[in-house]
Amino acid sequence: MPTISKAERSRDESSAEVEYVDRGLHSFQDISHIFHNEALTRLTLSHNKLTSVPANIADLVNLQVFFSIITILF
Repeated sequence: MPTISKAERSRDESSAEVEYVDRGLHSFQDISHIFHNEALTRLTLSHNKLTSVPANIADLVNLQVFFSIITILF
């Protein structure tokens, strides 16, 4: 499980922009604290191992959506 420090969690619960790039994330459970951040507008999760996006991502009403190419290797 990726380690997210207490300081990072605290910062990310109120930041408008959050980046967890190349952190080895497998699941949104690893960063569930971000769902309490109503101010979040940008979430960057590139170069991780996420395979799905939970439905409650829609609760982040200020989150801007940018389209990206997702490649799945079999």
